Amino acid sequence: MGATAAKSRQTKPEPQARANKLMAVAQQALTAKPEPRAQPKLKGKRRATSLWDLHKVVDKTTRSKSAIYDMVQAGLFPRPILTGRRSVAWVDVEVLDWINQQAANAERGGMGRVAIRNTPWARRKPASAANQPAA
Repeated sequence: MGATAAKSRQTKPEPQARANKLMAVAQQALTAKPEPRAQPKLKGKRRATSLWDLHKVVDKTTRSKSAIYDMVQAGLFPRPILTGRRSVAWVDVEVLDWINQQAANAERGGMGRVAIRNTPWARRKPASAANQPAA
């Protein structure tokens, strides 16, 4: 008898009181000012000015599409931002920082510029020597 008596003593809030409470919450949500969005933290405290699509990144870095995605996968290039269902873009500042880092590595003698003598076309024999018949 105790359990059923306790249930009967509990009363449901009046529908009007519940509606008033919901209206108050809705009014508060409508009048509240939204909090400012947090800006993404970028290296060097520079702010992004634009987003670059893959074609612009290829043009600026002089790397192929597949090389860029391979470097992203390996963690050697900035990750793109998803801008649509099937489109991505890169933050311009991050790409420019990567380009500057590559230039600094080349200046220090790291990976970067390759001497001409190590390229495949420099190792070929001159055309005049290649066309001569064997003696």
